[in-house]
Amino acid sequence: YFSLFVCICRANPDFVPSFSESQVNISLMAMESDFLTKEWEWVYDPTSPSNSSVVAAYDAATTTTDVRDFFVLSPNLESVSVKCHHLGFANSDHNPVIMQIKLR
Repeated sequence: YFSLFVCICRANPDFVPSFSESQVNISLMAMESDFLTKEWEWVYDPTSPSNSSVVAAYDAATTTTDVRDFFVLSPNLESVSVKCHHLGFANSDHNPVIMQIKLR
């Protein structure tokens, strides 16, 4: 297994996370739907927000958050797990997202 500690991909426009539209910034999804073939896999953690607004200091009750950090796996890789660790945006406007993968 490999552990990855960086995620910099934005999802394609056809990708629909399970968060409501108000929590997912659709306007930032900048890839064309045919950017990758179907063998490639988009992976993310839908259970926790990975990004927060930077307009003001983070406040759990009022700050807008969304799922913005995704992984793209090539066909020779398989996702074992992916987890966004909600640390309250203490050190960044992103929470860490950790993923384990294995070779197929």
